[in-house]
Amino acid sequence: MAPTSTETRISLPLPAAVRLIGTFGAFTRLGPFHGQGVASWPLPEAAQPHSVSSMTFANVGTLGTVPGRRDELVAALIQRNDLLRTAGCLAYEVGTNRDEPDTVFVVELWESAEAHQSSLALPEVQAAIAAARPLLSGTFGGFHFDVVGSPLRD
Repeated sequence: MAPTSTETRISLPLPAAVRLIGTFGAFTRLGPFHGQGVASWPLPEAAQPHSVSSMTFANVGTLGTVPGRRDELVAALIQRNDLLRTAGCLAYEVGTNRDEPDTVFVVELWESAEAHQSSLALPEVQAAIAAARPLLSGTFGGFHFDVVGSPLRD
């Protein structure tokens, strides 16, 4: 959720905050992070965005799969879904790593945290989640943050 003041905070699950070493593979098998054990601190003033209302929300995570079912989950996640774009999704990238044969990596960029949260209530998204649930092992990891800038754009 976007901050209500001019301060922007970054929040990471405690395992990710401890293990954040700059490599994507470090975020596997961290366990559930939905509101439990989250470290949060304000960004330095120099890193504060100029406009909170134009903030992009990033959600990066890992989904553990039932052994041998990773490719089925990938196939389900990469089915074209234009509804996500209309719901405010700017990017939804799915990946794998040969060193983690039962893990799927997902990187999502949204117009806002609210857009992401609202998308989870859409019937089509709920149906996709229900279809994927039997493929999941219950091991999840990841983090989310508000994007404050990029060297690829002004």
